[in-house]
Amino acid sequence: MKKIINGKKYDTENATSLADNRNGQNEWPGGRGWELFKTTSGAFFLARWSCWENEKDAIEPLTEAEAKTHCEECAVDGDKIEEIFGEAEEAGADDMVMLQVTRDLRDQLKVRAAQEKRTMRSVVEGLVAGWLQEAEKKA
Repeated sequence: MKKIINGKKYDTENATSLADNRNGQNEWPGGRGWELFKTTSGAFFLARWSCWENEKDAIEPLTEAEAKTHCEECAVDGDKIEEIFGEAEEAGADDMVMLQVTRDLRDQLKVRAAQEKRTMRSVVEGLVAGWLQEAEKKA
């Protein structure tokens, strides 16, 4: 599958496959599959396939952080994650923080994240990372 997104080419034939959700028989569970790729230029993207008539195959560009979060949330083996992204830090008590938002905002975030097949965590992390990048440019 090949897609051009924002002027950039994402091609599953020429990228390196890093992880997927195939079962042991090389089949996609439930008729839906995903595969994480890395382009020769170092960009990550997720390819999604479906055998269902009303669903289209798609490619979603990801940041490295989003790609790693996807692997963690989709139960990719820890050794495989470290192979792709490097050795993980040992868990400690300060690894997670609480973020308080209004119930209405949380509900809107939950709906939008589900529509995009993302977790609320990945959406919030992406927004914060983007905001910090913009702040760094202004500094």
